[in-house]
Amino acid sequence: MVFNISLLVTHTNLLVTHINLSITHINFLIIDIIFLIAYTNFLFSYVSKLFFGKIFHFGQSRADRVYARGIWLSISEFLSILLYRKQKETYFARVKLTQKYVDMKTIKLNNGVEMPMLGYGVFQVEPDECQRCVEDALKSGYRLIDTAQAYMNEEGVGNAIKNSGVKREDIFLVTKIWITNFGYEKAKASIEESLRKLQTSYIDLMLLHQPFNDYYGAYRAMEEAYKEGKIRAIGVSNFPSDRLIDLAHNVEVKPMVNQVEAHVFCQQIKATKYMNELDCKVMAWGPFAEGKNNLFTDEVLAKIGAKYNKTNAQIALRYLLQRDMIVIPKTTHIERMKQNMDVFDFELTKEDMDEILKMDTGHSVVIGSHQDPEVTKWFMTLLK
Repeated sequence: MVFNISLLVTHTNLLVTHINLSITHINFLIIDIIFLIAYTNFLFSYVSKLFFGKIFHFGQSRADRVYARGIWLSISEFLSILLYRKQKETYFARVKLTQKYVDMKTIKLNNGVEMPMLGYGVFQVEPDECQRCVEDALKSGYRLIDTAQAYMNEEGVGNAIKNSGVKREDIFLVTKIWITNFGYEKAKASIEESLRKLQTSYIDLMLLHQPFNDYYGAYRAMEEAYKEGKIRAIGVSNFPSDRLIDLAHNVEVKPMVNQVEAHVFCQQIKATKYMNELDCKVMAWGPFAEGKNNLFTDEVLAKIGAKYNKTNAQIALRYLLQRDMIVIPKTTHIERMKQNMDVFDFELTKEDMDEILKMDTGHSVVIGSHQDPEVTKWFMTLLK
């Protein structure tokens, strides 16, 4: 009897031991799974960042690559949440941030047309170099290209788009009517000429380049082309607030965009207020102030950039984007094109924004005010 009890106790102890060993193995298995998920998280993050777009042709733009990366992060981190609760806060923070960047890549104009917020501008790009530069921009992921009749490189832009292999409907093409083509008849003819040079049946956005000469007649020609489907959106460029308000109240199709000089030294605070009232989007030309005031070495921008491992140029672009401005930086170097696109994986804080706001001088540092009589007199010499 005593032997049987002792044997029973022994078997019970052995059973408990096996249970404890099983629990230990399960604990080690859970730990292994957590480490596996953590490693997978890192691997997917790294691989998707470098190769995902190339393998699956997902990386047509920086925002798309961020979105693709966000998918992999979401899958791996969601699984880890089931076993490791501390990652929950990180998961939701990253998903929210990724979605925000994806949403920020386009802006809706007042007629419902979606326009990319970051594009490539070809101002001062030589005609014989323009095709190569636009091809490089399209390869780098840009889908907004900004040109103008006065830049004398519309043909280069058209050739680049034709040879790029990118579908025309995936490109947002902007051009501008020059003041020597203002007036209804001249503007109407120049629209057809731009369509021919750009080798396209429609232009996504056409602007009046300057607020001089018969811009009302030119605007009527744009309205007509807009109704005919030759232009998807219309607007103006360099219009001061008083002329923009006057124009908007005396035309049938309201201006959808006003392209103006805008950068950290000329932030267009007051003008933006009036443009917002008219539901007219701000498009910033010269977002680097053409390098004036030592923008590329400015200490304020450099200090903020150090927090995010970003350059002064990237901080300057990010600031304008967070103010809902469309930006069209220009460079002829493909590496800088890529750097200028790399501004959707971080967000400036309110403190950062406030510091940069202090840099505003309240006036142009590139061309001068379009309300200055001397500037107006200079433009009048171009009409002779």
